[in-house]
Order: sequence, then C-alpha cells, then structure tokens
Amino acid sequence: MLSQDDFESLSSGLKEGQPQERVYALRSIIEGPTRDTRLLPQLEALLKDDTPCVVSLPYLFGEVRWLAAHALASERASLGQVTPVQLKAVPRPQEMNSLALLAQQHGIQHRGGVPGMLELFALLRQQGLLPVVDLTLPSH
Repeated sequence: MLSQDDFESLSSGLKEGQPQERVYALRSIIEGPTRDTRLLPQLEALLKDDTPCVVSLPYLFGEVRWLAAHALASERASLGQVTPVQLKAVPRPQEMNSLALLAQQHGIQHRGGVPGMLELFALLRQQGLLPVVDLTLPSH
C-alpha cells in the first residue's frame, strides 16, 4: 500500500489533463503494481478515456484506456482479485508505419512526428479505419 504522499502523487498523475502524464502514471502501475485499493476506482474510470497517446516505445500509438486496462489488470492481480478487465471494440495500438500506410491507402494527408501521428490515429479512428479488438485481460 502506498503512503499518503505517494498515493496523492500517483492519483494526481492519473487525473492529469495532459494525456502523457496519465500515460506515465499508468506505465508505472503496469511495471510495479501498488497493491493499493484506493487506485482501483481511478483506473476503472480511465477505461473510458479514449484519448490518443503513445502507448509504448518504440512508437506505438493507441488510447489511454488500453494502458488503463493493463494497469487495472496488474493492480487487481497484485491484490488477488480475479475479475478480468474487458474493453469492447478498442483500437489495437498501431506502429507509425501502419498508421502512415492506412493514411496512404485512404488518401489521407497527415503531418509527421508524434503530434501528427496522434492526430492521424484520432482521424483514422473517427473514420472507422483502425482495427479494433475486444480486449479481455485476466487479473492473475
């Protein structure tokens, strides 16, 4: 269980307005679950956060909720909870080249760099051009 200061710091990161701050906090939980039940409601709320983000390096673009699902599964497992985490019709994270290829195939112009790829991910998602999966992660 986290100290109050550590809990407040991590909780603040999960609530941060900047997606990358939420991503950092989620990655931290995935890599080392806290075993703190106070975080579960925040992680569950982030399952609705479809903000495009860099899911991992090398650059893999997806949604915050993809990471939230993995963080929640890790946290539940560390607490001995067996409830799986489920997300319906979530875009599968994509490499930069895959996004560029989809854009080319559909005649979509886009900017380069990370900001351009995040915009492209959002546009492709909006147009229903990204592959989606029903994600189920066991909590064990």
